[in-house]
Order: sequence, then C-alpha cells, then structure tokens
Amino acid sequence: MISKSCHLLACVTCLVAGVSVQGGRIYELIDYPTYQNGATLRGTITVNEAAFAAAAAEGRPLSLLPLDAVEAYEFSITTSDGQTFSTGPVTSFEDFYPTDVYATESSILLGLPGQTSRPPSLTLGEVLRTGGQIEKASYLFYVFNNQRTIFSASIGDGSSSFIPWSADPGIDGLGGSPWVIARLIPEPGTLVIAAAGLAAANLSRQSRRVAGVAAK
Repeated sequence: MISKSCHLLACVTCLVAGVSVQGGRIYELIDYPTYQNGATLRGTITVNEAAFAAAAAEGRPLSLLPLDAVEAYEFSITTSDGQTFSTGPVTSFEDFYPTDVYATESSILLGLPGQTSRPPSLTLGEVLRTGGQIEKASYLFYVFNNQRTIFSASIGDGSSSFIPWSADPGIDGLGGSPWVIARLIPEPGTLVIAAAGLAAANLSRQSRRVAGVAAK
C-alpha cells in the first residue's frame, strides 16, 4: 500500500508537470460589501509572470508600473438596484494608471506596508474613443470631483455617474494597511498536487492500519 501511495503521487506529479498553464499570474478582485454601498465587485488582474519572477528574485514586490507588468484586466460592478457596469477584458493600457499598486506572492496591494497616508487611487478603466474624442470612459477606485469612488463612468455628452463608498474605508479598511484589493487564484496544477498529497497520505495511513491489524 505504501508503494501504491508513492506511485499515485509520482503519477500525478508527472501529469501536472506536463500541463502548461497559459498566461500570467491571475489575481481576483476582492469584494468588500461593507464599504460598497450595496454594490458587488467582480474581476481579475493578470500579472506578467516573468516580471513578477524578476522582482521576487530581488526580494521586492512587483510594481504594476511599468505597464508591461500587466497582461490584462477586467471587472464588473453591479449596483444595489441591479445595474451592471462591465469593463474589459482590457489588454491595451493607454488609460491604465496603477500608481503605488504592487503584486506580491499572494495579493495585490494598494500602497506599501508602513505607509501612513491614505492609499492612492487605483485606476483600472476603459476609454472608448471615436475619431480621437472620448465616447465613454469608466474607472475603478477613482477620485471623481474630489470624492473617492468605487466606480465612476462618463460619456461624451458630459453626463456621468459614480458609486461612492458607503463608509470611508480609512487607512486599513480594505484588508489592512496597505489595502488588499486582489488575491492570487491558485493554478490548477497547485491544487492537483495538493489533492494528490492528501490522497497519498490517506493511502499511507490505511496501509499502516492494515499492517497493524495483520501483525496482531
């Protein structure tokens, strides 16, 4: 039984090694309902794997500027009355300004540890232009008319809409200081290896139990 458990783990590990995970590191935006005025936030940010590895080798988090650190992002926000605003997937970052935003092994942070001032705004957005003129623009975590918003949108005729925070998150309201705005989505291979390890451990326990009964 012990040999079978080892064989199982070896087979699954080989299987995972043969699976190519496409794209970069995908982080899922975190929903903070306490502060979002009844709105629901969903979305992902995909970070370039090579850029992240280079930063990690130097022992530092990866700044999402320069823009080649990001491969894509998308998000949607649904208001309390059911209205939904969607952006992306965006892969061109002419209007993306992730000031003081950093990717770590497990999270994306708005600001750096130890900061004492209010976190800056993250601008994830999409701008649609016609003939060089802005037809529609939408932004996440944006300062609109000197007010920090969860989301704001405007169209070419000058009209606009925005969703303010229902309560000021303060310096440490969104997961701590700095704000934690997204969590890494584990790669499928990581989950498979973890499952294989649990299965092998279970088989090993069963084999010891059977061996113990046989000895009696």
